[in-house]
Amino acid sequence: MLPMKTSLQYMDIIEHPHHFYEFIMKTKSESRFGFDNWVMGMEKIYQLPSETPIKLLTDALMLDNIPLTYFFQKSQMLLKKYPNHPKMRIVVLLPESQGLMGKAVLSFAQILRTGDDIRILYGDNHKQALDWLFANEPHQRPSSLSNKK
Repeated sequence: MLPMKTSLQYMDIIEHPHHFYEFIMKTKSESRFGFDNWVMGMEKIYQLPSETPIKLLTDALMLDNIPLTYFFQKSQMLLKKYPNHPKMRIVVLLPESQGLMGKAVLSFAQILRTGDDIRILYGDNHKQALDWLFANEPHQRPSSLSNKK
C-alpha cells in the first residue's frame, strides 16, 4: 500500500495487484489542490524500487484547468527529487476541453526524458485505457476498475 502521511482530500488512490494504481480526481473545484494530491501520490510511487514496473491510470475527468507554469514547476521539482524513479506506463483521462493540457503533458515528458510511456485519452475511456496499459500483460489486467464514479 502507498502509505500517505496526510489524507488526500481531492483524489482517491486505488491500489490493484501487479503495481497498478488508479488516481481518481474527486472534485471540479480547486484543481491546484487536486494536482497537489496527484504529486503526493506520484512521490510515493517514485520511492518504490526503480525496477518496479508501474501502471497508472489517472482519471482527471473532474479536474479543471491547471495553470501550465504551476504544472511544470511542480512536475520538474518531483523529477529532480527522484531521478531514479520506476519507469511507468501512464494513461491520463482528461475532459475534451483539456486538449492543450494533454499536449503539454506529452511535450513535457519528452523534454525531460522521463522514460515513461504516456498516453492521453479524452472522455470516459476507461476500457481503452486498460487495453493500452495491459497490452503487454493481458493476464494481469483487472476484470474491472474499483471506482467508476
